[in-house]
Amino acid sequence: MESVVEELMGKLPGVSVVTYTAEPFLPSIFLHGPKSMFPPDRNHPFCVLHIMFVWEDRAHDNDIHEAIKESARWLAEAAPSDGGASEPATELLATNIEKTKLAKYPNIAIFGTPLDKMYGSNVERLRELKVQVDPKDVMGLAGGWKF
Repeated sequence: MESVVEELMGKLPGVSVVTYTAEPFLPSIFLHGPKSMFPPDRNHPFCVLHIMFVWEDRAHDNDIHEAIKESARWLAEAAPSDGGASEPATELLATNIEKTKLAKYPNIAIFGTPLDKMYGSNVERLRELKVQVDPKDVMGLAGGWKF
């Protein structure tokens, strides 16, 4: 991980901080409350991964956004192959970051994340609900994910 951060810092002028924080949840999280729209697949516990870069110059926004995405892709490809994990949080991250199993957490997903990557097959139902609840698209004026 350290080499990835060093490589990214070398490529990205003006980046002063890079942090990665894993927030694993136990499989028992699904025993509390009824089924919901997130996560779309309750067969796999999830782990929220916070990736944060800090920079000041807006001229670098696009490059840094792409670097964040590249960093997440690298983690998704590298984590499942790490069979030597011994810490429970690391094991949870390694087994659940696989692209096919892990839904992106909507509260922290980077802009441009497709809705189906967060809500899976529930997207169509969410669109139907949006038409019923917000027929004048008032919430469309706010930020956030657009159904």
